Amino acid sequence: MTGTLNFSGAAGQTVNIPIDITDDAIIEGTENLTVTINSVSNPLVNIVDGDAIGTITDNDGGSGLGISVADFTVDESVGTANFVVSSNVAVAGAYTVNYTISNGSAVRNQDFTVPAMTGTLNFSGAAGQTVNIPIDITDDAIIEGTENLTVTINSVSNPLVNIVEWRRNRYHYR
Repeated sequence: MTGTLNFSGAAGQTVNIPIDITDDAIIEGTENLTVTINSVSNPLVNIVDGDAIGTITDNDGGSGLGISVADFTVDESVGTANFVVSSNVAVAGAYTVNYTISNGSAVRNQDFTVPAMTGTLNFSGAAGQTVNIPIDITDDAIIEGTENLTVTINSVSNPLVNIVEWRRNRYHYR
């Protein structure tokens, strides 16, 4: 953006440059803008400090906002169950979430199968987005009690996204 400021020539005069700030619901961190005075029309006026930085502090974060994973309970005959990882907040830009699946009383390749015990999920940055981690449940003829396994959200590539629930999530099936 460019513009022209008009001064009357009086000592100590100031002219404001209005900047409209948008209060959105997107977590984007602190943002800066710079105003630069490029030239003056009067050759007797020197530009002493021609740059100014404005800082906009984001007001959209909070400890309850971010990524979480939900518990579920299913019967062994369900076939495939999903860990549902969800974001309850909009952030500027896409990001990834790294997770680990851990055996509990349920053991990989005996009670369930997954391609890998670790993985990465992709989020667009939109609020309300969910991504599933599919778990193939083994329907065997063995009489056994309720079994469980755990998913842990290890990290998020965007430091502005909180991990709200990262490990308390146990997935049970009978």
